[in-house]
Amino acid sequence: MVRQKVELKFIEDVQKRRVSFSKRRCGLMKKAHELSVLCNADVGLIVFSGSGRLYQFASSSMSRIITRYNLATGPSTSLAQSDLSPLLAQQAEEIRSLKEELMTMESENMSLLKKLNNQPICYKTANLETALTLRPPCFDVDMRMHRIEMMCIIVLKGMERSYVGETISPPSSPFVVASTSF
Repeated sequence: MVRQKVELKFIEDVQKRRVSFSKRRCGLMKKAHELSVLCNADVGLIVFSGSGRLYQFASSSMSRIITRYNLATGPSTSLAQSDLSPLLAQQAEEIRSLKEELMTMESENMSLLKKLNNQPICYKTANLETALTLRPPCFDVDMRMHRIEMMCIIVLKGMERSYVGETISPPSSPFVVASTSF
């Protein structure tokens, strides 16, 4: 039986894609092992599946191979853990300040809503069309709160991406950023 050349394109069928990933991952691991044995090479292989599961192979110690890689490529292409500490501290401080600003805006929003509920909205204009296009006074506060929440989410996603592939663990922090749905 003759093997046919496989066209390289995304596999739409989920089951076929999983089977193909499993077979190709095993083949890749086998080739990495053969390369390390036959050529006495230090080989490190890291594979993340589509669901985020980690598969790895190392001919010796993975941390030693990664350290050798970092030394060989230089500090410009990779961040050492000591380089990440100031960055993480800065991001934690930024999140803390955004949380404080969010809390302030929420309290302002609550006070504006109380004022709005206690007093009927009266537009002092004879033009009904103009009156209907005016925004309630709490709209600007809601938009600012939404922007701050979105900034917090973006910062947290950036922090999450910085942890992927790194050997460090996220800093333990006393605060949790919660987003509300609109």
